[in-house]
Amino acid sequence: MATPNLGLEKPADNDITWGDDYRAAMDTLDANPGTAQVADEAARVALEAASWEGRLVYQKDTDILYKYEGSSVWSEAGSVEAFTESAHDLHDHAGVAGVPAEEAFTEAVHASTDHTGITGCSGGGSGGGAADRIWVPAGTPSAYDDEFNDGTIDANWVAVDTPGYTNSWYEPEELHGISANVPSGKGAHKINGLLKAFTGLTPPFYIETAVRGFSRSQGFPTLGLIFADGATYGAGSQIIAGPVINNNTIIKALMTGYNARSSFTEAAWLANAIIPWMHIRFVYESANTFRVLCSADGVVWIDFHGTFSYTINPTHFGIIESTFDNSSLPFACQWQYFRVRSGLSENG
Repeated sequence: MATPNLGLEKPADNDITWGDDYRAAMDTLDANPGTAQVADEAARVALEAASWEGRLVYQKDTDILYKYEGSSVWSEAGSVEAFTESAHDLHDHAGVAGVPAEEAFTEAVHASTDHTGITGCSGGGSGGGAADRIWVPAGTPSAYDDEFNDGTIDANWVAVDTPGYTNSWYEPEELHGISANVPSGKGAHKINGLLKAFTGLTPPFYIETAVRGFSRSQGFPTLGLIFADGATYGAGSQIIAGPVINNNTIIKALMTGYNARSSFTEAAWLANAIIPWMHIRFVYESANTFRVLCSADGVVWIDFHGTFSYTINPTHFGIIESTFDNSSLPFACQWQYFRVRSGLSENG
């Protein structure tokens, strides 16, 4: 009985000539080895004498699979290793059994990598597209930007805290965003945060972030952005903007000393809106003139208060939180990035 593909004769139990069948089978297998491996072109060409028409050869030095067409003609059948070693090393394989963890594949690296043609993978560059402006910044980057993605809180940030009630800040490695654990008991109208001094910027320009916060039910926990004329608790003037978590409003508030509110305005956003983060832009339009804009996606922006005036000569900006009228419970909040852009706000 012969095999269906190569026609190898299978000897019967009582076949005394099985040795001849075995040798014939070995010759057939040797002539039909499937895909052979050779070291270089010379070794591949040497196979031409053995009538290798239609057969495949993997050549190690070129990493290419060849097919012999006959008459000394070889055609490339394709590269065996499409996923190269350098491409492999870009990815973080921590925790994958048997695979070493190479360079950390951070959000920033992911966003700048072209993923065209990689099934199931989305991300920046010219292919795929990331899901949000959180990972793909718009406009020209500024020296004051912080993507909060390197595992270290930048030394340029200055913490402003209520005495005795210091926030705990976290920027975990390989994650995107900076988080604060806000303790209870601060008292009414206290605002705390991280600020940067700036020089050489003149309006119009704006600062931007995306936020989310969470706590047990309490009175008016708030987080967002700030312009200030200093970074010392108990001194100076401040203007803040952001969402109040428990009553679906966007506020703007004029403050003094980081602990007293001189005026306050709120505007409600759509109840039960479907947004994972709230993007906020605080626009410094001209001297003593500001606007507050919010977005669900960082692309289309809604003006919540219109242009308003406040006399202040800001020297600092940054991110802040406040428990306003009730600080009896802790508050957890997160800012995804901090960016500064010249000009007035635009959609896109």
